Amino acid sequence: MKKVTTSQAARAVVLSIKANIPVAVWSEPGAGKSSIMAQIAKKLGWRLWDVRLSDKEPSDFALPFPKDGRLTYLMSDLLPFDTDEPGILFLDEFDRASMAVQNMALQLILDRSVFGRKLGKNIRVVLAGNQASDIGTNQLSEAAATRMVHLYLDTTSDGALESWAKWAEDEEVSPALLSFARFRKDIWAGEERTDLVEYAKATKRTWVMADELYRLSKTVNFDVDDILGPIVEGCVGSAAAAEFLGWIRLSEQAPSPEEIRKDPAKAPLPSSPDVTYALSELLVREANTDGSALGPFLTYANRWGEEQKAYFFRRVAKLFPAVQSTAIFQKWEKARLAP
Repeated sequence: MKKVTTSQAARAVVLSIKANIPVAVWSEPGAGKSSIMAQIAKKLGWRLWDVRLSDKEPSDFALPFPKDGRLTYLMSDLLPFDTDEPGILFLDEFDRASMAVQNMALQLILDRSVFGRKLGKNIRVVLAGNQASDIGTNQLSEAAATRMVHLYLDTTSDGALESWAKWAEDEEVSPALLSFARFRKDIWAGEERTDLVEYAKATKRTWVMADELYRLSKTVNFDVDDILGPIVEGCVGSAAAAEFLGWIRLSEQAPSPEEIRKDPAKAPLPSSPDVTYALSELLVREANTDGSALGPFLTYANRWGEEQKAYFFRRVAKLFPAVQSTAIFQKWEKARLAP
């Protein structure tokens, strides 16, 4: 899984907030999750409802009482109901909460309502937790996990240190601590945590979430290049995200098979070798489906660099042995074998 520094996490959370998709931030205790939320709320000028779930019971949020022969609820002010004020509902220590409280929080994520009351239309939900390996935590259900983006904090890398140092300078942390953290990062950072659980899973719902965040990333006025991978991975999981992001690079930097078939001699060439290799696989699959595309694809691939061209020609020859008798293939083969 890809981890994010605190500054990257802040931008990823803001992107999720703009998409109105719940987001969860996971790390060991004391990594700065609450500070990130306070920083985001301050920057946006929004109110922050900071609710620690680990010490709560359902009765802390609502008390049932009979009224006119019906059961109704007396609500506390812990949650932002019936308000137009923009704000972040930060449900901290989610995985340390009892299952009854987790189920209540899940209703807020699913329906944005609980006990018959709805969250304000401008409220965005963010969760945080310490993960299943920490003592006292409860496993997150798949129903909950597939309704949010999952971000995992990096707390030990050089990037994590620099991200923390920038925050520390803004918070007027002493120069002594700043210099010590840089001088003895091994002590400041502690041991790298390798036991975080990947909750994200590829489902129809999470694919839509990933696509919405990808489309939104094209419109925001802050850098997303370094967070797009972790945030897509936080929706659909690392393996599926790698395939999707590879496909995005291909679709953005290479012509379509239709363009190549239409004019293989003039269709634009990929901008990098990795995109060329990805395009090779796409063209091989297309040719396997429709053999009539093979000729234009060979003409197009013949314009590539020698290494990429050889990769494609060999792949095609395995699927279509007859291609070895074509003039373009024999010319390539003759040049390859020439002393």
